Amino acid sequence: MIQAQDIHVGNIVWLRENDEVPCDLVLIGSSDPQGLCYIETAAMDGETDLKTRVIPSACMGIDVELLHKIKGVIECPTPNKDIRRFDANMRLFPPFIDNDICPLTIKNTVLQSCYLRNTEWACGVAVYTGNETKLGMSRGIPEPKLTAMDAMIDKLTGAIFVFQIVVVMVLGIAGNVWKDTEAKKQWYVLYPDKGPWYELLIIPLRFELLCSIMIPISIKVSLDLVKGLYAKFIDWDHRMVDLETSTPSNATNTAISEDLGQVEYILTDKTGTLTENKMIFRRCCISGIFYGNENGDALKDVELLHAVSSGSPDVVQFLTIMAICNTVIPTQSKTGDILYKAQSQDEDALVQAAAHLHMVFFNKSGNILEVKFNSSVLQYEVLETLEFTSDRKRMSLVLRDCQNGKILLLSKGADEAILPYARTGQQTRNFVEAVEQYAHLGLRTLCLAWRELREDEYREWSLMFREANSTLVDREWRVAEVCQRIEHNLEVLGVTAIEDRLQDGVPETIETLRKAGINFWMLTGDKQNTAIQIALSCNFISPEPKGQLLSIDGKTEDEVRRSLERVLLTMRITTSEPKDVAFVIDGWALDFALNHYRKAFTELAILSRTAICCRVTPSQKAQLVQILKSCDYRTLAIGDGGNDVRMIQQADIGVGISGREGLQAARAADYSIGKFRFLKRLILVHGRYSYNRTAFLSQYSFYKSLLICFIQIFFSFISGVSGTSLFNSVSLMAYNVFYTSVPVLVSVLDKDLSEETVIQHPQILFYCQAGRLLNPSTFAGWFGRSLFHAVVVFLISIHAYAYDKSEMEEVSMVALSGCIWLQAFVVAMETNSFTILQHLAIWGNLAGFYAINWIFSALPASGMYTIMFRLCRQPSYWISIFLMTAAGMSPILAIKYFRYTYRPSKINTLQQAERLGGPILSLGTIEPQPRPLIEKDVSTLSITQPKNRNPVYEPLLSDSPNATRRSSGTPFDFFQSQSRSSLPNYSRNCKDN
Repeated sequence: MIQAQDIHVGNIVWLRENDEVPCDLVLIGSSDPQGLCYIETAAMDGETDLKTRVIPSACMGIDVELLHKIKGVIECPTPNKDIRRFDANMRLFPPFIDNDICPLTIKNTVLQSCYLRNTEWACGVAVYTGNETKLGMSRGIPEPKLTAMDAMIDKLTGAIFVFQIVVVMVLGIAGNVWKDTEAKKQWYVLYPDKGPWYELLIIPLRFELLCSIMIPISIKVSLDLVKGLYAKFIDWDHRMVDLETSTPSNATNTAISEDLGQVEYILTDKTGTLTENKMIFRRCCISGIFYGNENGDALKDVELLHAVSSGSPDVVQFLTIMAICNTVIPTQSKTGDILYKAQSQDEDALVQAAAHLHMVFFNKSGNILEVKFNSSVLQYEVLETLEFTSDRKRMSLVLRDCQNGKILLLSKGADEAILPYARTGQQTRNFVEAVEQYAHLGLRTLCLAWRELREDEYREWSLMFREANSTLVDREWRVAEVCQRIEHNLEVLGVTAIEDRLQDGVPETIETLRKAGINFWMLTGDKQNTAIQIALSCNFISPEPKGQLLSIDGKTEDEVRRSLERVLLTMRITTSEPKDVAFVIDGWALDFALNHYRKAFTELAILSRTAICCRVTPSQKAQLVQILKSCDYRTLAIGDGGNDVRMIQQADIGVGISGREGLQAARAADYSIGKFRFLKRLILVHGRYSYNRTAFLSQYSFYKSLLICFIQIFFSFISGVSGTSLFNSVSLMAYNVFYTSVPVLVSVLDKDLSEETVIQHPQILFYCQAGRLLNPSTFAGWFGRSLFHAVVVFLISIHAYAYDKSEMEEVSMVALSGCIWLQAFVVAMETNSFTILQHLAIWGNLAGFYAINWIFSALPASGMYTIMFRLCRQPSYWISIFLMTAAGMSPILAIKYFRYTYRPSKINTLQQAERLGGPILSLGTIEPQPRPLIEKDVSTLSITQPKNRNPVYEPLLSDSPNATRRSSGTPFDFFQSQSRSSLPNYSRNCKDN
């Protein structure tokens, strides 16, 4: 057995059935007589269907015994991570072939981590090994994502660092002045008359050491620990398990859970994300005749069944294209039934429908396709395959009809990729009407066409096609250009309509998240009318008159400019009206908007809470995410297919759905879920709880460090500003590691509101979106609290020292005890839901403090010998502790009581309702924070912003159910208006695009 690390480029590797592929191989042999082999790629892209791979034409017919002697050259591109492309050439040396160039594609390769299935053996030449395989290149280190809370913590840390430097400089100067003026007058200080050259630096450096704990180094460790627990909570949530497929939710990225609670824009794919991706053939139009319109099922349409039985030429040709113009692999089960392995749900639906109409695709042997129609077997030889790409939007087969020897071109694709290439003189109006009619019903449409090729025409084109396929540079573009030369003068046969149903709970999920102030964008490759109908059915947009949908279209730059100008002006005017305004744009117009009017489109993105982008490419999806991120909006992208990966990776938060298109999106995402409806719980429950807990943990970490540091600073004023520490090093270490860390770590279990209340009232998510719990204002409150508590602890400790004539070690322990007691009560006061574990952590930690210090007090060499024993016997110690706790907590409790009673927040009101068990009759409106618009000079557009009105700053909720940036209301219609002046103004500026 040879290990994978021992394989080198150029080695011939032999595989047996069910073997894992150890490196990227170019096939040169197979046990199949037609040169085929079957591989499972689930470990690479999550797709469970078997894929076919074929040995290159140059290796066809080579005897098995000669394969190990084969010699040649493979010209391949540098290692890359694109698992969909492999543009290379092979040249075999004589006697195998006379040095002819044989083009290679991804169809001729098997990649690392795939498995060989249903094939006795296969062999190939290693082209990429080790970390240079396509899978190895895909394992690159992902770009780290910085959450909004992490960015705020970094800013606060910078502010504390500046404050620390100022304190060190002031106290250092004061210490040197006191030393030169007063210290030398004191005989017991024993300062020398002349010191070393660095004497002026000694006191500042002492204060630097004392103040070094002002910035809690342990905060990163604590945050990483609790964030890991947040991720586990998501993994363990049984309510987010898809029972249909037994797929649990999974948190791949453990560092951004709190960002889920600050999401402002969700950009979603449509097919497989909002819909089930279970395609069902519903209707069709053949030669202008509509089938399935009466009963909604073409397979039961009597007229179509009669046309099939009578052998109508157009219908037979239509069904033939449905059956064989695809990449489907027919297999036979043990019971004799025909099973289809399809890479696309659309293709599977078409092949199944054709089989139901007696056009059964039952065998694929090499290049020979066999179809059974009304008891007769038809054979076709595939000459060339013109594969589908997102740019061409169609797929074609060039094949020879074995019955009469004719060469045929069969094509299927989007209407804009087929209808414009219809033969001159053919009327396509009926097909256009069919496409529009089906799209209005929310059905996915494909057009089918064909034409006959002359023998000389095919031979001439085939040479160009093979030449393009052998090009190493821009092969895809060259192939598309050659395909264009033959895909014209088509005889359009008809249109298919496939239904893709919405997933359960999608409308309710979107409605709930809209109430939470989250905006939605749909980015899809489908036709515009289809996307609009799906958007209407899932509450994505509102129908007239409640909603208004504006269209941006055009085929030229000038048309797009005028359309964008009109929509932008309308949007500016209607932002103050109680109407849900959205815009729709297709990929062609979007390309002009992004390249020529980017600033105008960015302003439009800010003004609109809903957008539908149709016929977009994966790169355009990523660009749209980047536009919203450039304005500091927190974005979440969700999709289920490989074409969504770039969008998912570009967004602040990427969510992948483990769907029928494989696991590519789920593996590239930060979070994976089984169905779209779980997004509601992921954001409202896990995201909000994570934000609240992290906000408390981070500010508390600063509070406890500032508290002990301020006491050190105050002590310097009675110690000659000499930088002497009040606490010994053991106490300081234990303070950060043991005494103050354990209680706060259990804050990961704290819930300010029950999950049911959070789901029922999603508007409260705004507190997280606006950063209400962690911002300079709240941090100033914790800063002031630490300063006040430090004053209380220091004054009472020093008073006890002066009264009892205690030793300095006892004063130190009194001050440390006061800090521990105060922090225990602070954690208890900030905890909303107590559990046994939290009680044990808070009060058990307090008991542990005394237990640890009693142990140290019993050790003569500890430096704390008998101190705690003496203190616990003194009434003054317990009186001091009581005074510290009472004086430190009373003002805070009074302020908290006043706010809770006379100026309660919406969360306080909900908390009180939960405790009393009563209904929420009326609260108020939570308004969003203002956002400045981007610059008014929007590219070349000549639109001016109306004065004295900011179109963006609209309330999140209002009496109107469809106001811009507003919720559609709740069963209680709660949240009254709130003064905008009461909101913190954290403005966000759009970065230059």
